Amino acid sequence: MRISLTLLAVGLIAGSTFAANINVDAVGVYDENTVQTNAVDTEAGGNSSTLAQFTTDVANAFDADLGGVIDFNGPSGTLAPSDTLTVSFGTTLSNTVVLTNINSGSEKIGQSFSNRTAISGDNAAHLTAGTDGSTGRNDFEFSLSGTEVIELGVTVLSRSGLAGSAIFTVTLDDATTLSTSSSSLSASNGGDDTFFHLAATSGRYITAFKVDLSGSNYFIGIDDIGFITVPEPASMALIGLGGLMMIRRRG
Repeated sequence: MRISLTLLAVGLIAGSTFAANINVDAVGVYDENTVQTNAVDTEAGGNSSTLAQFTTDVANAFDADLGGVIDFNGPSGTLAPSDTLTVSFGTTLSNTVVLTNINSGSEKIGQSFSNRTAISGDNAAHLTAGTDGSTGRNDFEFSLSGTEVIELGVTVLSRSGLAGSAIFTVTLDDATTLSTSSSSLSASNGGDDTFFHLAATSGRYITAFKVDLSGSNYFIGIDDIGFITVPEPASMALIGLGGLMMIRRRG
């Protein structure tokens, strides 16, 4: 993976606030099991796709330069509020999608943790501080820009001391929201890693997503954010009608 960390100053005096942009390359495999044998254990109720189907779809999308997987095995850093993660994807790495941290707290990415285990490689992502402003719990929350995303999959990692439920919500470009949830996250390390997936309704795309945890011990860890984007007209001609129907069949 390409590793690049660029700090962009937004002030010109000592003590100014800085915004960080971390650049990563997506991969084409969701929940790899060569380096990391720990795998997804369960799937949330109400998902738009199964893990098996999404694994195939996102791999096909990656090959067509239409998607990929953020596996957090590149840079190690912390994204403060308004900081961005710019992801190059597809076999040519010529397209990008930008994730901007819209939570009030910081997000650690590309790190390993003793009380939870990643599903791809050794590293994952973790919310370090901040709340959703209502219940005092912490959320993993990003907006999306740069390329229109029509499907998202993410795995919430089980951890020592965690017990409760999680809701995965996406916001569409018309401000409507879709959600899927799991009500039985267990307090174990690697024993109840849960896959969440949502697809935008036909003609819409995803502008933000949020993992909202309730229960005890609100800090969350996630791994493998998989995404599929809207095909450009030229791409549609290349992949053909069958491939397009595969990508948008759940719209």
